[in-house]
Amino acid sequence: MKKIGFIIILIPFFIFSQEDTKVDDKKVEDKPKKGYDIKEVLKLYQTKNYEKAREILEIWIKNSPKDFPIGGFLILGNIYDHLELFEAAEKVYKKGLEIAENKFPFILNLAQVYRHMKKHQDSISLLSSVEKKASFYPEIYLFMGMSYFELRDRLKTIDSWEKYLNLKPEGPKPDKVRKALAWLKQKDFKWPEELEKESKDKAKELEDFIKDLKETIKSDTIKNIKEDTSIKEKNVDIKDKGKEEGKKYDEIER
Repeated sequence: MKKIGFIIILIPFFIFSQEDTKVDDKKVEDKPKKGYDIKEVLKLYQTKNYEKAREILEIWIKNSPKDFPIGGFLILGNIYDHLELFEAAEKVYKKGLEIAENKFPFILNLAQVYRHMKKHQDSISLLSSVEKKASFYPEIYLFMGMSYFELRDRLKTIDSWEKYLNLKPEGPKPDKVRKALAWLKQKDFKWPEELEKESKDKAKELEDFIKDLKETIKSDTIKNIKEDTSIKEKNVDIKDKGKEEGKKYDEIER
């Protein structure tokens, strides 16, 4: 099973912030009368009990759609992405995007789904729409660079990753991105498929390096989720509700 890929890091913001879970007064609640509990679903998700979390959310949204919380759309969409049900994930994120006051996490999640679907231009377009928030979430440039990399646009990949490092210069992940940039800037630079024709060993080394970079992103994020699942709006000093602290939170990356 593939590794999980979206921005569940932003789910706690919705779950524990009363202001952002409110849609048309009290239509969205954490604990509907039928006994559903979004906090329990989040615990299932964090312990990787994805199927059980999915089952509860699907029954919940079917039986009590008016009581379905904003955070539920993020969790369910992320589970679908994990199961490579990309069209279902896209639909769920778009629904959440329609009703959420804070649209930032849904834009980021949807951008990642588009990248997994190889719709890289759509992913870049969404990320560009929230580019002004990169000072709070530098990974916007990291993910944008990944799409440019898949599109084999060397100059834009370099530009995006350099912007990422300017905002987040320290840490294991930035160190790996810096190494990737050094490779991209080589005079005799070649894309992996070109390199494989010359040396399978070098191509394998590059493949392992890129895989290691993605694993670093994944492990960093899982750690941060477990350490702090109660981030609230008042913890981040920005007024338009589209925010998260880039230094504390990273996306879960495939």
